[in-house]
Amino acid sequence: MSDAADRPTKICPDCAEEVLEAARKCRFCGYRFDRGETAAATPPPADLEDEPSILGGLLVRRKPRNTTPQQIIDAAGGHLGSDEVVGFFRFGSVNGIDGIVVVTSTRLFLLEGVGKRHRLRFENDLSHVLGTEVSRRLGRSRLEVHCAGGEELVVTALKRDEMLELQLMLRPPGS
Repeated sequence: MSDAADRPTKICPDCAEEVLEAARKCRFCGYRFDRGETAAATPPPADLEDEPSILGGLLVRRKPRNTTPQQIIDAAGGHLGSDEVVGFFRFGSVNGIDGIVVVTSTRLFLLEGVGKRHRLRFENDLSHVLGTEVSRRLGRSRLEVHCAGGEELVVTALKRDEMLELQLMLRPPGS
């Protein structure tokens, strides 16, 4: 019997959760992969789209079925540097703003959900992170990220193991 971790997965273009490759519907948000619903971030770049087609007199653009985190980030304006690698990409909330929490090799940023699109809400260089602390408030886990200049980010709406994974990624060097 194969382990669930061995099964191929894909990222839902609507909620950014990881689902099985064979899934026709996202178990988190209901996005229908088999219908090709347009629910992702901004439209993918032209080189990723199929040729436009006419359907009932309307011009319809088809987008690829498997939208990658890189494509979602680029479409939202959070373009990655040539040597920048995405290490964390999960739906969550930062300072009460819902979106996709992204940590790369150099930055922490939030892609805020705006309708069925995402936009870069804020970004913070990882070198500005002074420390992190996981706490509980009103029965929910939260990660407090202390940054240079007195800025504090509070990350919520993540599972406990995701919260700890994020805390390890944001740990300042030498701590």
